[in-house]
Amino acid sequence: MSHGSEYSPNRGNLPLLAQRDRLRFLALAIGAVLTWVCLDTSFSLVFPEYHPLGFQSYQPSTLSFVIGLALAATAIGISLLLTGLSESRYVIFYVLAGSLTLAAATQLDFGFISSATLNTLRNVASAIVTTFALVATAATFASAVPEDLTAQLQLRLPERRRVLAFALPIAAWLALIFVWPFTPFNPVIHPEAPDSVANIHAAFGINPFLTIAYIALLIPIAEEVLFRGLIVPYLTKVTGAIHAIIWSALVFAIFHIDPQYFSINQVLFISCLGIVLAIAVATTRSIWPGMAVHAINNALVSIQSI
Repeated sequence: MSHGSEYSPNRGNLPLLAQRDRLRFLALAIGAVLTWVCLDTSFSLVFPEYHPLGFQSYQPSTLSFVIGLALAATAIGISLLLTGLSESRYVIFYVLAGSLTLAAATQLDFGFISSATLNTLRNVASAIVTTFALVATAATFASAVPEDLTAQLQLRLPERRRVLAFALPIAAWLALIFVWPFTPFNPVIHPEAPDSVANIHAAFGINPFLTIAYIALLIPIAEEVLFRGLIVPYLTKVTGAIHAIIWSALVFAIFHIDPQYFSINQVLFISCLGIVLAIAVATTRSIWPGMAVHAINNALVSIQSI
């Protein structure tokens, strides 16, 4: 019996137990998303001036601070409830380390560095901290299953035909961006929509290296670990591969909606991109091919914007 098979939902002779297994994986998938949302929102409320995603900063208040702390506690509570104390160490450590990092960034002032440089350093610290909420969440909820963390998060390279494993998702992505302009859903972004890449670029002191490294490297790694490394395999155990691919793509698109501007064209495009990425991990059992596609796509978007 393979390691971790005790949670396999495919038990024809034990339908009740199989149903419980499906519910467990569904709870883990939903819990992971809720935990990440609570973590990300909590830091944006406690340290609002450091949110690097283009949201307008606001003056922190006692209420926002209290709500932020409550959301951080909620994130820890969800992880404790669904995974256990030992597994929740990733989320707990993230909350402590992230809070200390952002608090230190708040007080960062060497005296001989310009205010613009200090602001860039603070925004870089914020970008790193908020992005690692995805990784901490994925590690916590992957640990809930008795399987090697590397295998559970699909972190191994494809075992067979690695060239095809990378080439086919990239080809699918190229076909998507080639066909999209000829669909009724083009353009993806309305001219009046805020440019989040430009906002991030400004937050990083108009430094193209930092902007591209964050958008085309750090974000794809973190998002693939959670959405494709954790969510797709868990939903596959609940609904099967096809439904898991579709639902994970929709969740991926929903969390890319700009709160300042809604575009159905953008949602549909990101959903299609999410389907390509989910198919890549479902067929190769590795997040690396999809991560390559994600990185290339984000790099192109970054270069076009800056």
